Amino acid sequence: MHHDGFSGDAVRRSLFLFSAIVLVSGCASLSPMPALQPDVNKLLVTGHVDEAVQKISAESADYGPGNYLLYYLDRGMIEHYAGKYADSEKSFEKAKQRFTELYTKSITAEAESWLINDHTIPYCGSDYEYVLINVIQALNYVAQGNIAEALVEARDLDAKYQVIDSAARNAKRAYFADNGFARFLMGILYEAEGTPADLQDALLSYKEALALYEGYYAGAYTPQMLKENYMALADYLGNAMPGEEQKAVAGVHPEPLRERRKKSEVILIELTGVAPVKVGEMVPLPIDGEFIVKMEFPKFVRRAAMNPASRFVAEQNGIPRASKDSELGADIEDIAVRDLDARRVSVLGKSVVRPALKYLILRKQKENIEKHYGKLAADLFGVVGNLYNVYSEQADLRSWQALPGQIRVSRLVLDPGAYHLRLNSTAAPSKDLGDVNLNAGEIRFVITRTALR
Repeated sequence: MHHDGFSGDAVRRSLFLFSAIVLVSGCASLSPMPALQPDVNKLLVTGHVDEAVQKISAESADYGPGNYLLYYLDRGMIEHYAGKYADSEKSFEKAKQRFTELYTKSITAEAESWLINDHTIPYCGSDYEYVLINVIQALNYVAQGNIAEALVEARDLDAKYQVIDSAARNAKRAYFADNGFARFLMGILYEAEGTPADLQDALLSYKEALALYEGYYAGAYTPQMLKENYMALADYLGNAMPGEEQKAVAGVHPEPLRERRKKSEVILIELTGVAPVKVGEMVPLPIDGEFIVKMEFPKFVRRAAMNPASRFVAEQNGIPRASKDSELGADIEDIAVRDLDARRVSVLGKSVVRPALKYLILRKQKENIEKHYGKLAADLFGVVGNLYNVYSEQADLRSWQALPGQIRVSRLVLDPGAYHLRLNSTAAPSKDLGDVNLNAGEIRFVITRTALR
């Protein structure tokens, strides 16, 4: 029966519809941005690492439903910064297990995200995060002098690369998670282990890293240390280099590995700056003069300018004996931006299709309400529907924010003996890295974080 007025029955039904929409809107935020993350991130950025550890590891700490993976990624990274390497290992193992569970996404959850928003599915991480978890876990073991366990992480990376590379090809998109650093680090670890088989693996890793850096930066940038390592090891093992590789390392004249092994090496791995954060770009779209839908897209915003080179110094009795500038190993800011750009087609597809689906559903519902309960009830539904459209369309702004902005590397080749190590930077106070007593043929690692001013 048609009602021109707004009967009590129509009121009740309209209120029911309103409640239903509010309920659906609540479901649309199944996995909202974790409230705790900004607080922890602020402590981290301002250099209060110990306080950040306490906050994120407190018994009540929680990132909310759907953000289990994100919580343990941030927690493991912050524990690493604080030098709590055993705790960091445990957190990353939990994150790795969750990554494995989520990497093949639920078809049901993915379909739901096309209808409501990406917050309806658990945070699954990105390709570059999937790789970096092994890189940071390897650094946990390196910091404790356990190269063998670090190599387990390196070998696990090989298996991941095959899975990700296949998925990237199937999705017809580029894969930017590896600009060469992970392979470079693998080569360093294999060379530090030093068995004949490990040296062969190191050479292969350096070869792959060289090609990846040359491709990622279009030949404009490859770490000098990588070139030196590859050339010296290839010469030591008697391996000839193809023409393209010779071109990539032209002008580099490393010390022969036999000579270098009579000395000591100290390799610096510096985690510096802060990872970018996602923000949403919103575009409201009026349709039919009465319905409003919204498209919102995520994009990364850098939180710092390019991190300047630091200088790694070895002193004896307060006198500098050797020093060298750090080099860019991995620009995580750039990797994150490129990875999101590579997935933009899928993200934009959802952002276009979802509002269209919502519009069609709401228009049909409004027509049905007007037919059965009158224009006033239909108009009320239209107002509420517009509010729902604007509210429910939210870009997924979640990301691993505790990551550094860059990973930088440096190496000092020193005569055996006792040294005091220091890191100087124009962007941060000089940092005391402690004392070392080096033996001939030894490779020592120093891992540190630089909080920029």
